[in-house]
Amino acid sequence: MTSRHGWTQDNNGQPVFYSGGNVAIYRVYNPRLRGLHHWTTDTNEYSILPSNSWHQEGIKFYATQFGNPIQTQYARPIAAPTPVQPQQPAQSYYPNCAAVRSAGRAPLYRGQSGYRDGLDRGGDGIACDQ
Repeated sequence: MTSRHGWTQDNNGQPVFYSGGNVAIYRVYNPRLRGLHHWTTDTNEYSILPSNSWHQEGIKFYATQFGNPIQTQYARPIAAPTPVQPQQPAQSYYPNCAAVRSAGRAPLYRGQSGYRDGLDRGGDGIACDQ
């Protein structure tokens, strides 16, 4: 009888549990990944992983059947935040020069909010100046 990490191996060093199955379960080990083990029934995966720092450890036990394969989970890139667009000031609209004067905005110059050609009688870029 031997003991390791709190486990006891008996039955003359032979496994105690048997599945009676014939699906090989392979184990690989990667010391670069905190010593993680990976279990697989895929012989192609088992043969490819050593080229990526995994060490083959052979068949560790047999299963009675194949289960549903799991999908490998990959990290999804985090989408970059959408830049905040500076808000354009709301354009003022004045139906006539009386409304411009009433708002205390007269005269209006070309490029200012509320200026439009219809209010600029002289066509000089200055609206509601008379």
